[in-house]
Parts: sequence; C-alpha cells; structure tokens
Amino acid sequence: MYSCYDPHPGGPSGSPKPGLFKPPVQTAHGQSFIDYLTQVRLNEAKALLLAGEKTIDQIASAVGFNNNSYFTAVFKKREGVTPSEFRQRRRGDGSRV
Repeated sequence: MYSCYDPHPGGPSGSPKPGLFKPPVQTAHGQSFIDYLTQVRLNEAKALLLAGEKTIDQIASAVGFNNNSYFTAVFKKREGVTPSEFRQRRRGDGSRV
C-alpha cells in the first residue's frame, strides 16, 4: 500500500516526501485557482442568463456545475441573488445587480 509518509525519505528525520504537500496555486490576483475558475464559470453563467435561451439547469451544466442546487447556492453566495432573480432583475428594469 502507498504511504505519503516514508520514515526514510532520503534522510534520517522521517519528514514527508518532497513535493507531496504543495500550497494552493494562486493566480496573478492572489486568488486560488478554484476561486478563479468559479468566477469564470459564474461570468459565463451570467452571460447565458441574460441571453435567455437556456434553462437554469442547462446553464449550470454548460458552465461546469453537475448539480443545479449547488450552482444556485454558489451563484447566490457570490452574486447576492439566485440565477432566476438575476435574470428577472436584469431583464425587467435594466438595473445592475
């Protein structure tokens, strides 16, 4: 069985194997790769919501979310409104959300 801890990794200290524990990747703006990817996905979702040709489920899937409930929760946390509310507000009166 593979173990991430080798009592003899090249030295007597018993330290973890080099390179096994890596820090999260940071973008040029200091955010994690996952945060960056989520923002890219949500920006695309917002464009698709405004286009109005797809359902929320279709948009969630198109931008890489496998679960519509999770997509809605992430969208609301980041944007302050649900995808449906975003679509209605932007279409209805043209005001910014």
